[in-house]
Formats: sequence, C-alpha cells, structure tokens
Amino acid sequence: MLWSIMLPIQIISGILLAATILFTLLAPLIRCSRSSVFLTMTLISGAAFFPLYSFVYKEVGRYRYGIFQYTTAADTRDYHFDNCLPPTATKITTDQFEMGHRARFTIEEVDLQEWIDVSWSKFGTQSISPRSSEQTIVTKEELENEFEGLNWELPNKAVLYPFPVAPDGATVNVWYDHETKTAFTRAYYW
Repeated sequence: MLWSIMLPIQIISGILLAATILFTLLAPLIRCSRSSVFLTMTLISGAAFFPLYSFVYKEVGRYRYGIFQYTTAADTRDYHFDNCLPPTATKITTDQFEMGHRARFTIEEVDLQEWIDVSWSKFGTQSISPRSSEQTIVTKEELENEFEGLNWELPNKAVLYPFPVAPDGATVNVWYDHETKTAFTRAYYW
C-alpha cells in the first residue's frame, strides 16, 4: 500500500468535505438553494483536489522525510519503526523517505540478535524467504552503495543478518559492525 499518499488525501478530503457541508448549510443565508451550492462546491472540490493535494503532500513531507536523530527507539514515535528498529537501540540517526528508511544506531550484539530472533518468530511464517543461518560479510564499498549520500562513517566490513521478507516485499536489511557495536539498517515498506 502506498501509505505515503494516504495522509495528504485524508487531509484534503476532510477540508473539502467540511467546506462543502458548511457552504451547503449556509446557502439559505445568501439566498441560494442548497442543491445548487452543493453542486457548485462538489465541482470546485473536484477541480481543487489535485492542486491542493500537491501542496499538502509537499508540506507534510517536510516533516515526515529527511534526517532525524533520536536518543532511544522509544523517541522515534513512528509506527514504521515498531518492527524495523530494536527497542534497545540508542544513538539513532535515520534518513526517512517515502517507502522506507535508512538508520544507524548503537546496540549490543546480543540485543540485536534477540531482536532478530523475535522478528523471525513473529513474522517468519509469513516470510517469502526462509531463515538462513549463514551470515554474509559485506565490504565498506557495498555499504557505501546502500548508504550513499549520508556521510556516515562506515566500517571496513560488517555482517549482514537475514531478516524476514513480507509477501509484498517489505523487509529490513541489517548490517552490524562488531568493533563499534553499530548497526545499519535499510527498511523497505509498501
């Protein structure tokens, strides 16, 4: 589902519906029939919907997308992080965009592994790819491709942990640097 378009649609629909109802109810005060005002407001709403949507989408995006920093996972206050970020993560930096986010945070390896295990027990039966015990070592160059443009200090190598993949393709890629106890994630949601 294209969740990123839903909030602007709800905002614009609510405003236009409220305006249509208000003007329709006030029509007798200006000596117009309610049906003609309702029809006029419906036509105006239809014509105004997309320009207003574009404006609201852009303005809402300024607050929803970009680089954000949090002290703990509880500070994120975004339901997308509920399953994409360990509750014990600290020193969190996120790059949020329409269909996902990239994150960097500090966590003990045992806590990261516990979160991954809980995620597999919670979502593993729905995953389109089976859990693999194999951990892949990735290079700095591979991480640079994933986190391009963020200017984060990336390790020379990191371990890529397997994560459940939803039937719609939503997943979280998790890389961990044992030396700095830093995890990097890239989440995709639909």
